[in-house]
Amino acid sequence: MADWGGARLTTGVCALLLLATWLPMGLGQHSLALLVTGIAAFDLVVQGLHITNQSQIYTLRPEARARLTSAYMTCYFVGGVAGSGLSTLAYTRGGWTGVALLGAALGAATCLLWIVSLLRKR
Repeated sequence: MADWGGARLTTGVCALLLLATWLPMGLGQHSLALLVTGIAAFDLVVQGLHITNQSQIYTLRPEARARLTSAYMTCYFVGGVAGSGLSTLAYTRGGWTGVALLGAALGAATCLLWIVSLLRKR
């Protein structure tokens, strides 16, 4: 199995940045500049996580790239659908603040999963 040390660090940095992007987006309710800044940062971080995830799964079985990509993208799509549904519910109940809190909670969950993966590696 490949050494994922660099990928684990990249994942952790991206997870922390993902959490941080929700501060300007949450404040974006009152500032278009903060909202746009938060969205741009969020997009960059999500793309970084996506690329890191794909590079990690491809080391598992290089000969099965197509199957791994299909499984990964299916999970990615299902996660997007779940996030869209949850954000609709959050907006209905708490407005933009509810959406930002949900996003921050999901970002915090990503950080927690990263920490758990580091502890399991040891």
